[in-house]
Amino acid sequence: MNTKKSLGLIEQALQALPANFALRDVRFHVIKALNELRKVENKKNKQKTAQETTPLEKWRFDLETSSMMAPWQTKEEKKNTILNIDKMIEIEQKKLEPDDGTPDLFTG
Repeated sequence: MNTKKSLGLIEQALQALPANFALRDVRFHVIKALNELRKVENKKNKQKTAQETTPLEKWRFDLETSSMMAPWQTKEEKKNTILNIDKMIEIEQKKLEPDDGTPDLFTG
């Protein structure tokens, strides 16, 4: 039985209870069960929406640089990351350069 059907049945039970003082404890427990079931339903809905968003949608678009940014990354952190990557590329390019001064076959 799904939670929506259960919610409907408990709501019907609550409406069917007479407004009798002797049944106030029963009414309290039915309302409590109804609230708990609504919490479960809300959690299920949140999980569905979280699963529907792709990782790309979690990233935000930075209009200044016209690029995607991680939601946890500030502009300063992004700038530092790019600078670090540029430094790493320079180091790797220096490793590829010949030491004896002869021209590289790929660059001429």
